[in-house]
Amino acid sequence: MMMLGPMEADDLIYVVVLILSLLFGTVVKMSADPWRRQVLCCFAGCLIVAIVCRLDGLHSLLTAFVNCIIISCFKPSICHVVSFMWCFGYIAFFRTTAYFGLPQVAPHANAVQLILTLKMVGLGFEIHDMWQIHKQQEQENEERMSRTLQQLHSRQNFIRPTFASMFMYSFCYVGLLAGPYYKYKTYNDMIHNSDSRRIKTFSIMMKRLKWLPVLIIGFLVTSTYYSIQVSHFLYDI
Repeated sequence: MMMLGPMEADDLIYVVVLILSLLFGTVVKMSADPWRRQVLCCFAGCLIVAIVCRLDGLHSLLTAFVNCIIISCFKPSICHVVSFMWCFGYIAFFRTTAYFGLPQVAPHANAVQLILTLKMVGLGFEIHDMWQIHKQQEQENEERMSRTLQQLHSRQNFIRPTFASMFMYSFCYVGLLAGPYYKYKTYNDMIHNSDSRRIKTFSIMMKRLKWLPVLIIGFLVTSTYYSIQVSHFLYDI
């Protein structure tokens, strides 16, 4: 009987978690309460990080926690700069932990940390841009406001998120492993969508899943010669 090595087992867990994430979307969609929907998404995301990254997930936890403090405490005019310096400064440390006598992080943890960094930095810039729009709106007369400014304001008409909302956005399971990156505004719309039960997600999911057998076969073939461990090694060269 063929036994899976540590990396092959991790790759298999990675694929299984991705597939289960698709099915879990139905549970989230059927939840009518926005707060419950937030908690479900965050709980699933934390569970995924714990399974895939194990103790390396503490890096992501620290990054998100400190970044939420930064955005909550600093003024909107500079929060995006401080957030950028913290997140990309930490990811530089994250990629060089071996030089500090710490264990080298698992390959899958790199993917999670990268997506999380993009979300955290993007959140800071979203809040900064929203603050600029509202500031400009206050300075200009309502009749003289440009049409472009009105459109931007209507698309970003939400207050600064709470600490809990930012943290739960950080660990929302959607896109946590493989992307894509999406803004907090998109996340907020998903959480507060009152018509989510009417969205025909099953047919869309099945349309995309028809390629799953081909992708699985391709994954099994290529991982035999080019596993994620190899890509991690090449990245460190």
